[in-house]
Formats: sequence, structure tokens, C-alpha cells
Amino acid sequence: MTDFITALKEAKRRGNVVIPDIKCVSPRDGDLLRGRDPVDIAKELVASGAPALSNVTEAARFGGSIDTLRRICSACGVPVLRKDFIETADDLRETADAGASAILLIYSCLGRAKLEKLYEQAFAIGLVPFVEAHTAEEAAWASELGAALAGINNRDILVLEKDSGDVSRSGSLLGALGGCGLKVSESSMRDRFDVVRALRGGADAALVGTALLTAEDPGKAYRDMTAACGLKICGCMTEDDLRLCAESAQLVGIVAEYPKDVPWNVSKDRAKQLLARVPENCRSVVVTGGSEDKVVSLAEDLRPDLVQLHYRESLAETARIAERLARAGTGVIRSVSADPSLNEEMFGTADLVKIAERLSETRICGILFDGRDARNAENAYTASFEPRALKAACAASKKPVLLGGGVMAENIPGMIASFGPDYIDVMSASEDRPGVKSKEKIERLARSLG
Repeated sequence: MTDFITALKEAKRRGNVVIPDIKCVSPRDGDLLRGRDPVDIAKELVASGAPALSNVTEAARFGGSIDTLRRICSACGVPVLRKDFIETADDLRETADAGASAILLIYSCLGRAKLEKLYEQAFAIGLVPFVEAHTAEEAAWASELGAALAGINNRDILVLEKDSGDVSRSGSLLGALGGCGLKVSESSMRDRFDVVRALRGGADAALVGTALLTAEDPGKAYRDMTAACGLKICGCMTEDDLRLCAESAQLVGIVAEYPKDVPWNVSKDRAKQLLARVPENCRSVVVTGGSEDKVVSLAEDLRPDLVQLHYRESLAETARIAERLARAGTGVIRSVSADPSLNEEMFGTADLVKIAERLSETRICGILFDGRDARNAENAYTASFEPRALKAACAASKKPVLLGGGVMAENIPGMIASFGPDYIDVMSASEDRPGVKSKEKIERLARSLG
């Protein structure tokens, strides 16, 4: 069998790497199995493409067991990481005897000296030690150790991951693991969007448990997380359109209180009604623009998952809005125009790579390169990006990248192959006329993603 690190490296060459974390109980979310056999779930996830697995064996609070680990290792044919509060060399031997390939060692539970001793002992018996950090100090220790496999836990294991930590912790600490080999973002990832945030932020892989185990179809949820590209559909104006879009898209957008007269614009009250009907399998996006206080006030009233700034907000305004909304749990996507003069005005440069780099230093959650001129009331496709500049900007971004403007089902495969976006953003291509979505067109868009 391929060892744990090699399995992750090989998977990374193919695309997004997600390690499913099989656990029976979450202290935060309760029973995750709901009567299912964890081995069956593990096999389903491997069949869906998982290159490796993780299994929590702690019994008292997570409902795990060494027997479950042994069964998963025997049945699944991929390397398995054992997660537990490992403390002794006997724990290491028990792990190896069960058939696991890797073992979790947690700095916050062990301290530096004890962890580093267990690290050497694990390697000596053929286990890959997975070193976990949660603070800047612990990340620095892992880097000094030169851990071959290291992770940032976005939540605090000392409170059993019941805190409100999110993937932004990885974004701030992964760079401190510079002396390590493969880097993993762990915990608090709800869906594909969080996975992509972690990977764009410097992780080689994401470890995801609860989101997969609570999904109606864990295999499909896994495939969505690791697919080459996701789909965002904007301009939803009815509850029926929300449901229709949610069948294919992971992000659904509602244009609300937009500063210009566009056909998809709805009032704050109507947006609130629509947001209450967004299906649970999607993230909601409110597309708006204007002054900092106006945008923040609207977002605080509506509470969408994400706000898309799509007007003339400056870099400084964007940074402040993202900072304020992050404290309220709302992320920000920032659009970038194909109009050089508008970009110069907003970002202080027309260079797309510099724009991507500058936006990546803020707390926004994504960058939309939009070939449309958002100032045009008819939403006409009046501009396009220079391909080499766009490709370089997509590669430079440390945030998830969305591509929009002039999108049709026929050109999506080429856009994905040429620029490597994380999402394709569509509006007009998903409808028969403004505000009237087409089931046939949406299905064609989804199929074109591959």
C-alpha cells in the first residue's frame, strides 16, 4: 500500500486533496453516524476518490475505538491516519498493529519535548507522525522540527473543537510551517468554498469530517469538494429559481440594493425573503455595492454567507468592509473589472497580478474576475481580459478565484483549462431572460464543468 505522504502527493498532482475524517460523535454536533456503519461510509468516500482517510479513535467524547480503526484499515485499501490523544510509545505500537499508516501528535496536548520524542519513535516503527499546531508558537515549533506532515487545526482541541474558529486561522498560520513538508488545514470546513480557501491559502490538503458525515450523500459532497471547478449562479429573483440553481450550483447570488438600475436588483426586504429560502446545500451571496457603511449595514441586516462587492469600492474600502464583516461571520468576494481605467481608480493599478496580490493581503474570501463592465445598465459584455495577464493573476491569488463575463456552456471547459478558476460565475447564461432561470441552460452549464 502507498504510504500516507506519497498518497497525498500523488493526489495533489490530480487536483484538490481532501482527507475524510471518520468520527462517530462530534462534541459540537452530536451523533454523526445516525445508525450507519463507519466502515461503509469510509468505503463510500474511497470509492468517491479519497486518497487517504483519517479515523478518530477516542472513545469517551468522540465514540471511536481501535477496533473501528482496524476495520477501516482492513476494508478500505488506502493509508489511514489515527486521530486520538496519543501520549505513549504503547499508543504508537497499538496504532501500527491496527494497520494505520500515520498518527496524530498534538502540540497543545503533549508539549514540545514529549511530542518531539514521540515523533522520532513513530518514524522508528514505520508510522508517519502528523504534527498538529493551533497557535503561532506551535507552528514555529513544527517548522523547526521539520515535520514531514503538519497541520493547522482551525479549532481548539483543548475545548474539544467547540469554539468558533474557522479556516481563516489556517490562512494566518500556514506560512509559519515553512520548514515542514506537506501542510494540512484541519476542521471547520463546511463545503467546497472553505476547502478552496484553505488550499489557496497554502495548504496541500484539507482534512474534513463533520461536513461530509452530515451531508445527505457523503460521496457526492466529497466529489463536490474535490471537483476541478464549482459553479456560482447569480441573479436569483424567485424561490423557484433558488431551488433550481441549487440543484447544480454551490453558490447562489441575489442582487440587492445595487447602486445602478439593473434588471436583477431587488429590495432589502425581498432579499431577506429570498435568503430565508436558500437551500442548505448552497452558500448565499448578496451582490451589492456602494459606501462602506451602506454595505456593512445591509450585510448585517441580511446575514448572507457572502457579500460580493461589485461596484467602485476602493482597495481600502474593500479591506475595511471585509474586516468588519469577518467579525460578523460574513465573507466578502471582490469583483475585478476588465476595464483598466476602473481598476486603476479602485486598486491603484491596472496590473491584474498586483491586484490579486493586494486583495490577497486583505480578509476577503474570494476574487471574481468579471469580463463585464458592471457600470453598464444593460449588463453588456463590453470588455475582456488579456489571457496571459488573467492566467498569471489567477495563479497569484491566495484567495478562491471566480471567473465570469461572457460565459457560455461551450466556453467553460476552455476557461477551466486555460485559467484554473475555482468557480465559474454565471448570470445571463443561466436564464431565458433577466430574472427567469432556465433548467435546461443550468443543466448544460453544470455538465460543461466536467
